[in-house]
Amino acid sequence: MTDSFDQISAHNEELARHIVERASARGVTVSTAESLTAGMIASTIADIPGARWCCVAVR
Repeated sequence: MTDSFDQISAHNEELARHIVERASARGVTVSTAESLTAGMIASTIADIPGARWCCVAVR
């Protein structure tokens, strides 16, 4: 079970890094509206260096 969680976590971080890189390069803002995930998506993106320039979280 831990291996699966670690794989998913690593994949999520990779996706978040890709989102931040692409949004920053394009000068666009990423925003989320989450309830079921309790802000997990926004939190994962916000943990990426440079995310503060392109991300807005709405909960």
